[in-house]
Amino acid sequence: MKLVFTLIISILLVYISLCSQTIYKEIKTAQDVIDNFIISRGGKDILTNIKIVKFEAKYYNKLNEVFDMTRFIGKDFYYQFWGSGDFKITTAYDDKNNSGWEGDGSSVIEFKDDLLKDYHNNSINYWGNYISADKRGVSFILKGKDTINNIEAYVIEVNIDYAYEKTLYFDAKTYDIIRRINHLGYEMNYSDYRPDGSPGIPMPHLFYSVDTIKVISYEFNPKFDSNLLKKP
Repeated sequence: MKLVFTLIISILLVYISLCSQTIYKEIKTAQDVIDNFIISRGGKDILTNIKIVKFEAKYYNKLNEVFDMTRFIGKDFYYQFWGSGDFKITTAYDDKNNSGWEGDGSSVIEFKDDLLKDYHNNSINYWGNYISADKRGVSFILKGKDTINNIEAYVIEVNIDYAYEKTLYFDAKTYDIIRRINHLGYEMNYSDYRPDGSPGIPMPHLFYSVDTIKVISYEFNPKFDSNLLKKP
């Protein structure tokens, strides 16, 4: 009787394990990779309901100087400040009013033309280019596979005007984005993915190229004062 009970428990555990495994699409097109990326983040409904992503981080430049960094990425705005002591750089972009600026307290530069388009396409709506690709005029091309830091990855070319990201590398097992290359050839790598927030969405805690960003924490749908977007 004890043996039968143990066998039943073992079968149940295997069944639960199989049911909890994420089911991904077979990869035939770039859209299959993008769909699997969305699935791996919890699904389109969960991502759509996250209006703002905030993170706190430490920013290390190539001289190994360390700065505090806070970034908010909203559906229609971007706000970031980083610095140390009296030194602070603030960047703000308001998509509703098609305006943006960057300043250090003593001087402010207002965004114009191409830079406004760049922020519209690349710096707002954290998952927007994936979950709303058609609406945002984004298309993807599967370029095959490559190996990045011993990780097999799908290589996706991104087509969008004034796009910051031109090539994306998705881990072929987890669908984490592990590298981005922009239109100027600038490369950013992502690693140390951990589940964050109540949905447990895998988020990168390490960004690195010439400089390095180490994320301390993420927060989904935090409060944000829209007055911060106004140019001082």
